[in-house]
Amino acid sequence: MARYKIRPAVALSKMSSDPENEKVVYRANFNAMLGTDRIEVDSLEFIAKVLMHVPDKNKRRVIGYGVYSSRALGERRKRRTDEKNDSLVRCVS
Repeated sequence: MARYKIRPAVALSKMSSDPENEKVVYRANFNAMLGTDRIEVDSLEFIAKVLMHVPDKNKRRVIGYGVYSSRALGERRKRRTDEKNDSLVRCVS
């Protein structure tokens, strides 16, 4: 939970509220599909949308998978190191 306090999922500078209508107004980059740069949603709906991005307890978010996984990156890094060591051995021999 501390991660979300340090680096929140929503920029507070882009958010404003409309207490009269109980709406949250979020300004973002222009979205061609929506045809606007503002998103207005009900306050409870906004909270629900933000909380969807917080993982359940004891769950991890997968940041990279496949060729971008930490395992694949580590294997490629190890191969490059082994190739450098082999070339140094050949130069010394």
